[in-house]
Amino acid sequence: MAALVTLVASVGTALAFLVVALIVATFNCEDGCGPGSRWAPGAWGSTVELWGLAVPAVIVACGLVWAVGTGHRRTSFAMWAAMTSLLVGWCLFTGVSAVPIDFSGTNSHWMWLAGLLVACGGGLGGVGISRVGSRW
Repeated sequence: MAALVTLVASVGTALAFLVVALIVATFNCEDGCGPGSRWAPGAWGSTVELWGLAVPAVIVACGLVWAVGTGHRRTSFAMWAAMTSLLVGWCLFTGVSAVPIDFSGTNSHWMWLAGLLVACGGGLGGVGISRVGSRW
C-alpha cells in the first residue's frame, strides 16, 4: 500500500515536472532567445533545469518507491528528503525565469505549489504508512 501511494503521488508528479522541464528546455524563449540567453533551448539554464534537477528528481522518486516497498525506513526518508530538495530546487530555479509558464489562464506558481504538495506529501505519506505497517 505504501509503495503504491508513493508511486502514484511522488513518481507521477515528478514525471509531470520532468515533462514540463523537457518542454521548457526544448521550446523556451522567455527573453526572446537573444544571444547568450540562459533560457534559450540548449542553454545552461535549461540544461541545469532538465538534467541537473528534473531527471534526478524522477530517479530519486523511483528510489523512494523501492525503499518504501522494501521497508528500508532510513533510506526511504533520505530519498524523500533528496526528492523534495530536487523538486523545490527545480521550482526555485525555474522561478528565476521572470515569466512563468501559464496553463489555461491560471497562475502557474499555484500549480507548482500543488505539485510539490502532492509529490512531497504523497512521498511522506508512503514513508509514514511503511513505518506504521512495519510495526504491526
